Amino acid sequence: MDTAGEEEPAHVLASFLKQYYAAGMLIPREIAVAELPEDHSLLENWISGLRGARVRLYVPQRGEKKKLLDMTARDVQEMTKVLDDRAIAREERASVLSEELAAVFGRRTARTAQGEEIPVTWRIESYDISNINGVDSVGGMVVFEDGRPQRKDYRKFRIRTVDGPDDYSSMQEVLYRRLRRAQQGDRGFERRPDLIFVDGGLGHVHAVQEVLKAMGETITVAGMVKDDRHRTRGLIVNEEEIDLRERPVLFRYVTMIQDEVHRFSIDYHHSIRNRSMSRSVLDDAPGIGAVRKKSLLQTFGSIEKIRQADVETLAAADGMNPAAARALKEYLESLQEKGESSGTSE
Repeated sequence: MDTAGEEEPAHVLASFLKQYYAAGMLIPREIAVAELPEDHSLLENWISGLRGARVRLYVPQRGEKKKLLDMTARDVQEMTKVLDDRAIAREERASVLSEELAAVFGRRTARTAQGEEIPVTWRIESYDISNINGVDSVGGMVVFEDGRPQRKDYRKFRIRTVDGPDDYSSMQEVLYRRLRRAQQGDRGFERRPDLIFVDGGLGHVHAVQEVLKAMGETITVAGMVKDDRHRTRGLIVNEEEIDLRERPVLFRYVTMIQDEVHRFSIDYHHSIRNRSMSRSVLDDAPGIGAVRKKSLLQTFGSIEKIRQADVETLAAADGMNPAAARALKEYLESLQEKGESSGTSE
């Protein structure tokens, strides 16, 4: 037996039943409802046709089925209250966040057709650079609106013009390429941010501001600075550091943004580095061509696991043989002795 409906109008219930069972859900012999729709006979016939056997809609008056329907109604009421409470909490946090952002950056408003001023949500883009000693350097861009990440708007950048560990120049390249795409009409980049948060201090802020000025863009830039334990400490705004401890909602928001852009950039850097390792190690290994390389990576999943495997295990991979396995093992061990092994941790 299914139970459906609560305090909804009967016609809404009928529409729900049609959509629910038309989607291929298992159809029972009896469907208990809180109220019978006016055309319940037609609805019964329609659902019966889907089932291929008689189906009855009815309102239970007593017994276990009545208790079950009442319990379902209470559950719906409780869940609705929980969802409403969560929505209120989100709205309250969003309101406080809006006030704290306004206190730091000024209030953003728009005017309706009736001339009324209403608050406007801040669109924040945050940037971070990730590399190891300047190798495989990448940039990550994350986007937040109304206190929430907009993951469909995230973007990745492979650094092209900077050699070595130069965060300032790398950040400038990323911002230049992002804004150039916007100025060229690229729909994936056309919407500009209201605020730019960079993972860094005053030097990072100045580097970004130079690019904005050169490109004729007017966007407020803030630096997200960390303490000695690498935790969010404050914001650099207008050449001064703002202590966020007095603004707890904004503090949590900035921490979330800083953690997210760092994670996103690190993940991209790791993916680039792993691909680079796969090319540099296996492509130079004696006796390992494209077919064997693909087989080894599919079998073991990573260069590190290939390095850890013994000769017998390597030889068991598709396309390998004992001679090729011994040669590969000796090659990887020689790299490790030179400190060039792919297993080196960061």
